[in-house]
Amino acid sequence: MKSTRNTLILASLAVLLVSVAALIAIAAETQEATEPGETVITVDQIPLAVMQAIQKLAPGGTIEKASTETEKGVTTYEATIKGAGGTAMDLKLAESGDVIEIEEIIAQAGLPPAVAKAVETVLPGGEITGIEKQTVIAYEIKKTIDGKPCELKIDASGKILKGKKENKEEDEEGEENEKDEKD
Repeated sequence: MKSTRNTLILASLAVLLVSVAALIAIAAETQEATEPGETVITVDQIPLAVMQAIQKLAPGGTIEKASTETEKGVTTYEATIKGAGGTAMDLKLAESGDVIEIEEIIAQAGLPPAVAKAVETVLPGGEITGIEKQTVIAYEIKKTIDGKPCELKIDASGKILKGKKENKEEDEEGEENEKDEKD
């Protein structure tokens, strides 16, 4: 009688441990899938303009993950795509479908010779564990206001990447820095 009771208790504990482990695994997978400020979405939640851009940039590709991020009232969409040939790319798009950034995973053989040489000069030895080719789309606008030159660098979502008015420069975080006269 006592051994049956102990067997039942052990079996119950085993089921409880397996359940807790499964919940922890699900929670870890969810945490891994998002970054701060990012919301994972389903494919059917991707706006039409964004979906059309994805299909144009990665025809025949499969969307493995999609998410949105809203910063200062501007929403951007990110998608991780697995290409038909096994290639992988991450796309960042404005709500309008305009491309902000493309990241492609490439092999070491795909590096331009000048890049490979620079890597070995700056980081000699060791092993390369990953290479992303990044293409960032930005617009540089130059204006004159009251006779003074102004310059902005803006991505397709309208996010100010860099701004300059007169002899001051503002970086992505919005902090002003004195501009070196040599530039």
